[in-house]
Amino acid sequence: MTFDTAKNIHFIGIGGIGMSALARRALAHGARVTGSDSHTSDITESLKKLGAQIFNIQQADNVPRDCDFVVITKAIAQDNPELKNIIKRKLPHQYYSEVLGDISKAHTTIAVTGTHGKTTTTAMISHVMESCGKDPSSIIGSLLVGQKSNYRSGSSKYFVVEGCEFKKSFLDLHPSILVITNIEADHMDYYKNIDELYEAFHEIVSRIPLDGVLIYRGNEKGIQKILEKYKGKHIDACQYDELIPELCIIGKHNKKNASYAFAVAKFCQCNEEDALLALKNFLGVERRMQILKNENDEAVIVDDYAHHPSEIEAIHHALRTEYPDKRLRVLFHPHLYSRTKYFFNEFVNALSHFDDISLLPIFPARETFDSSISSEMIVAELLRKNVQARVLMSLEDAYHFYSENLRIDDIFISLGAGDQYLVANRLAQR
Repeated sequence: MTFDTAKNIHFIGIGGIGMSALARRALAHGARVTGSDSHTSDITESLKKLGAQIFNIQQADNVPRDCDFVVITKAIAQDNPELKNIIKRKLPHQYYSEVLGDISKAHTTIAVTGTHGKTTTTAMISHVMESCGKDPSSIIGSLLVGQKSNYRSGSSKYFVVEGCEFKKSFLDLHPSILVITNIEADHMDYYKNIDELYEAFHEIVSRIPLDGVLIYRGNEKGIQKILEKYKGKHIDACQYDELIPELCIIGKHNKKNASYAFAVAKFCQCNEEDALLALKNFLGVERRMQILKNENDEAVIVDDYAHHPSEIEAIHHALRTEYPDKRLRVLFHPHLYSRTKYFFNEFVNALSHFDDISLLPIFPARETFDSSISSEMIVAELLRKNVQARVLMSLEDAYHFYSENLRIDDIFISLGAGDQYLVANRLAQR
């Protein structure tokens, strides 16, 4: 029994961005889909409209009697009642990344890895390949703007997918075309040191077949270290920089993302003019430099998933370039105690470039409370640098603060992998 042959599939953690894409794939293939998630969201509601049955409480009885396959997110704890149930019943099951691995094994897989830019680059590649008639299947790490979907069902040999380095999940993939955007320290709650992170990248690069290719930018962080060992076919996307047109989405980092997509298109023998036109018309993905509101008589509202100092710096550069005379006001939700502690000085430096900063308490995600690090510590350092900064203790506090204090010439940016985007959404809907 495999994921693509199963008829009754249950998802433990169906509301996750990757898990929901697999659920969409299962529904598109005619499978009956059930799932559970502790949070109701637009994603779970959209899956219900497509026919999925979703439970908001995780309990053993959620797994149907006729279930023949189960998909599990790695965020699920080992004592999860549904997980214990399927193990007791000896039901076929795989983690999300393992399912991706099986799908990629059966396709010509275009995998996008790296510390930053994975989601936008994956979406760009999918859009370009579709526009050039290559009809790929795609799983993307966010919803496409205007489409409210993170999955594309195609009929060709191509499979476009984002490969995450967390817990070495991307090593389940079988890439024919591998894009590495950059490599910086991240997920250091899992990797013992940066060398161990590089070893994971070396391993996935070693899996590229002889007729495959590695695509990169030679001036990006960490790439030269990978090229020291890799001797297969490789393409430096920097050579296409002058060809990349003006994009609908702002930021020089998105021009870089576009160069990867164009390099993939060239390797796959797409028509060059069609590929460039597709890049020009690409509308972006949600939560990646997404402008939620941009009206002349009101503040501009922007949302981005940036949760690493380098990503925050890229957002600042893009917005400062686009809006040089505006006040940049940030609501940042630090993600993970370990990441906040590891990059403490870098976060302080990146945030200090904005005109006004608010932080929410650290979003713990999978981690337990750590009293040795806090948002208050970051704010204290920002205040020492004479930067306007504060801690807002809840989403409700943040909403009321900005609804009362935003001015017409402000740019409001919600940043982070937490749930601060809900504040941006409410402000944009006012």
